[in-house]
Amino acid sequence: MTGVKVDGDGRKVWYFAYGSNMSDAVMGRRGLHPIQAHNAVAPSHRLIFDVYGVPFSEPAMASIEDRPPDAEGPPVHGVVYLLTEDDYARILVSEGAGIGYHETGIRVQAVAVDGNRIPKSGPTMIDARTLVARFPFQPHALPSARYLVSQVHQAFVLPFWLAAKSVSR
Repeated sequence: MTGVKVDGDGRKVWYFAYGSNMSDAVMGRRGLHPIQAHNAVAPSHRLIFDVYGVPFSEPAMASIEDRPPDAEGPPVHGVVYLLTEDDYARILVSEGAGIGYHETGIRVQAVAVDGNRIPKSGPTMIDARTLVARFPFQPHALPSARYLVSQVHQAFVLPFWLAAKSVSR
């Protein structure tokens, strides 16, 4: 597991979250307490739905994959959290402890609420950990209606939550 030293108080891990893991409510239900959180973009990847879900209600879960050079559509938008190693381990367990997803490195760019400016403090480019499908299926599925509604909600609420909370403890 990789991490960065912060204030000399132990190892910390930058974790890039996409999909439902961007939600403050999801993080709270899992008992996670991010040290920092920034809006982020992973221009090298795209969002897909290739993790088996529950038939009819949640047919596929989100994952990400390398973005082909000629790919259309947006890059992956998410949140990059600075977590303690213990909190990062809880993320891994909550996501199936390596059954549905495996962890990998990713380079993301922290962005401000307007999507253009860099946060006032902290790094611009961040080497983070994220989770991708362990056994991706083809063809990619479509997300459920519930998932789409939650992501539209996150797209409107999350930037303002991060800006208002200015998460950094």
